Order: sequence, then structure tokens, then C-alpha cells
Amino acid sequence: MKYELAYLPSFVDDMLLICAYMLESEYPEDIVENFQTEVEKKAESLRESPKRFAVYEKIPEFRRMLVLYDYQVFYTIREDKKLVQMHHILHGHRNIQKFLQHESKTI
Repeated sequence: MKYELAYLPSFVDDMLLICAYMLESEYPEDIVENFQTEVEKKAESLRESPKRFAVYEKIPEFRRMLVLYDYQVFYTIREDKKLVQMHHILHGHRNIQKFLQHESKTI
């Protein structure tokens, strides 16, 4: 059975900030569009088998998948609803553990 996919507002905000940063840093528009497309493809692939990526051991509520370059996507699986919730896409140089610890309290 396929899972539903939900992009939480925090994920959408992260994507908007990343794309705005890329454009301000003079990345070509096609590179930014390709980045968005690749993220969407990876997210859509979670509908079939969301458990294939590792659990983020420091905060087990999250699974993660490396998407592109230095970015990681963090998501949760709601088995009771057959739902994958996309929480964040974060650059690997951030203090991810500290950031997600705060977030995990709201899950």
C-alpha cells in the first residue's frame, strides 16, 4: 500500500530559503530548478518504501535521506495513517542535532 506524502510548512519554508539563497548566490536558475525537481523525486519515492533510509540515531523519531550535495531531508512515518511527513531539508553544516532536538518535542 502506498503512503500519502505531506510537506509540512517547515519543509516548505526550508526549501524556499534554500532556493532564495541559491538565486542570491547567482546559481543559474536551471540549477535551482533541477535541485527542486530532484528533491521532489526523492520525496515521491518515499510513497513506496519510506523505511529504506536510516533512522537518525540521535533523534530516532526522524528518518533521513541525503538528497543532493550537502542537504539532508528529515521525515517521519505515521504508520497509523500510512503517511510520510516531510519536516525539514537542512544543510549538513548546520547544527542538525540541536535543531532537530527542539523540533522532536513537537512531534
